[in-house]
Parts: sequence; structure tokens; C-alpha cells
Amino acid sequence: MQNLIKGTSLNKAQAAINQHLPLPHATELPRSYKRIFLGNQNPTALLDCYPEVMESVFYMCGHMFADGVIHLDGGLKEDRSFFRGTRSAVRIKGELTDWFDVNSGTGQGDIQGPPVFNFCLNFATFLAETNKIISKGAVLQKGNMKVEEKVILDTDYADDMAILDNSGEGLQESTDLLAHYSSYAGLKINAKKTQCKAVSKCASQRPFIRGDCIELSVGGEPVEQVSNFVYLGATISGNGTIDRDLDVRIQKANGAFHQLWKIWNSRTIRTPTKIRIYKAAVLTILLYGAEVWNTTKKQMKRFEVFHQTSLRRILRIKWFYHVSNEEVLRRAGIKPVETFISAARLRWYGHVVRMPDYRIPKFLLNWKPNYGKRSRGRPRKDWKSCVLEDAATFTGVKDINNSKTETLAANRVQWRNMLRRQRDVCDAGHSND
Repeated sequence: MQNLIKGTSLNKAQAAINQHLPLPHATELPRSYKRIFLGNQNPTALLDCYPEVMESVFYMCGHMFADGVIHLDGGLKEDRSFFRGTRSAVRIKGELTDWFDVNSGTGQGDIQGPPVFNFCLNFATFLAETNKIISKGAVLQKGNMKVEEKVILDTDYADDMAILDNSGEGLQESTDLLAHYSSYAGLKINAKKTQCKAVSKCASQRPFIRGDCIELSVGGEPVEQVSNFVYLGATISGNGTIDRDLDVRIQKANGAFHQLWKIWNSRTIRTPTKIRIYKAAVLTILLYGAEVWNTTKKQMKRFEVFHQTSLRRILRIKWFYHVSNEEVLRRAGIKPVETFISAARLRWYGHVVRMPDYRIPKFLLNWKPNYGKRSRGRPRKDWKSCVLEDAATFTGVKDINNSKTETLAANRVQWRNMLRRQRDVCDAGHSND
């Protein structure tokens, strides 16, 4: 079925069949509104300049409509005419139903909703960023005569947004500005679904120390402070470790494994088929987000315990059979979990190395803070050290260093071929390495 929308400037003969806003055009929206609104920072900028922006948006996707279709006469009339007071019909197998009135406007599931929502949220974030006074966000690198200042304010995916700052006052300012400018587009922050978290070595346990306490509110409602929260499926801990995320991954993978218990106990399904189902339905859940894990030997051992337990149940190997772990892997035709994690890390490392220098992941790859003081004790194992160990295993070069690894990863064809060859040997990675 295809929806046909009829607005004030459309008729039945000029109905828009394809309403999709192409992804390349959607990605250009932030650049467009930054050019238009750079010199207008008053609170009513969104309402005053909205027709001009929407005109550029509809001009970009005007090829999908007949004769320009949209006519703007000020205010938000063009938005209302596009979503409200319209008439629609449904095409089924080439035939149209009767035309009916549309009164609900755009909502969740509508084709027009995502581009309009992304534009409004991105523009509200832009205004909040440009009108901040207390701070600019989380400072990754202080500027001086030799280096440029690097600041990151937010990371967002669709409607999941994380605001970053170095102080509680700056975080409150960013929240207030975002709530203020989002209200012009009818967007409201849900305080009950919002959480705040301090990042420090002591922030993973309650009660929080004085320096890790955050008093944040949204519209007068207090925001809950937590030790860890889930963002894009990954559990982020306040102390910067991945232990909590590993606990969640093992629990979810264990649940998925037990849901397929009938398959593991089936006498009619061959063992190779069971192993393929295990890799597709269980290992993918277990290793979600493994590309950015800085794992230690202790954490790897936890994965191997789950891996061995699952394989022994699939292969019906009892504990009193005294079968070694290497023999279990040989019978299953699969490699240790560490090999899968290493392949995922190297695959993501290759993507980051080939990114432009202005991208945040590329900047963080070789990031060394030029301010602050490291706490006492042994430094934690970082992600790049894990990558060097993985590269030494996959390339066979024991004394490989950062420069050699970056040189290999910069050649996309050579890097992919190396991962594919190792995948054929160790059965790790996937088809689009």
C-alpha cells in the first residue's frame, strides 16, 4: 500500500506518491539550518525563520512532488498544511480508495515524522550549544598555541540523546536550554525517563561522594542519578569499566540459549546445524558491542566459561566424561570467544583509522589529555592495547606497534583480506569485513 497525501496546494491529480525524504538530503539538514540561523540567536529564531528553512527542505525533496507543490506564506502554516487538514487515499493493487480527511497530523510511524523530528531536535540542540555561557560541554582537549580546543556537547541517535559536560552547573544549563528551545517545536523532555550519571572511579557505588553528586532537574522535576544506564543497548558504568555490561550480556545470552532448549535437545537436528544456530542466535547477543571492549584476562575467562558450558550442553558432554576444553571446541568446530572479540575489534579499528581526522572516533584513537592528573595505581588496560594484541595474533608479528598497525589498517583491501583469511581459519568475523 502507498499513502497519497493531498494538501492545500495538491489535488488528486498531483498527489505525492513517494513521500520519503532521501537520507543524503536528511544528512544535509544540519548544514542548511546552520547557514541560515548563524546570525539569528534570539529565542524566537525558530518561529521567525522556520518558513525559510522548510522552504529549503521542501526544495531539496521537491522532485518527489509535482510543480513545486509547497507554497509558504509565513509562520508555521506550511507545516500545518502538510500534516493537518489534508486528505488521503490508499492505493491497493493499483486502485484508490475513497478520499478521507486526516486530522491527527504527523505521529509515530508516519513517513514525514522522522525528517521533521530530526530537524527540530537538531536545530534545538544547535541553539542550545550556541547560547551556552557557563561551559561549552565536555572538554576533551584544551586549546593553546599548538592544538585546537576539542569539545563535545552531546551524542544522539534518533530520540536517544546523551548530554556531556565537565560540571553539574554546565549540565543543568545544557538541559534547560535544550528543553527551552525544543518547546518551540512541541518537544518535551520526559523527566521520568531521564537519568544522570557522574563518571569517576568512585561513582559506581552508592552512596555517592560529594564530588560525584549531581542535582539535575527538568522543568522543576528532579532527575534520578544512577551508577549505570543503558544507551543504544550498551550498559555504561560510572566508573568507566565494562564489568556491568558484561554481566548484562551474559544474562541475555543465557536467556536466549534457554529459549532454544528444544533445539539443543532435538535428536533430529544435526550438530553442525545446532552450532550455526548457536552462533547466530546466542553469540550475537553475547558479543553485542564487543568492538569497543577493553577486556582483561579475567573478563575473557568469564566469556569462555559461558561458551564452554553452552557447547557442552549442545554436544551432551557430561562433566564426569573428563573432556578438555580444546576437545569440546574441536568437536563443535568453533573457536574460543576471544577470537570473535578480536576480529570485531580489528574490524572496527580499521574503520576508525580510515575516518577523516575531524571525526570524534578518529580523534579519540590517539587522544592524550593535555590537562588533569592521573590517579595513583596501575593504569587500566586501554582499548588500543587490546587492538595491538589482536593485531599481533592475526598478523603473526609479535613486535607490532601502533604505526605498523595503522599502516596496515589504512589499506582497506589489505586489511579486509587479512580478516577474511583469518575468518576462514578461526571462523570469526562476518561477510562484510
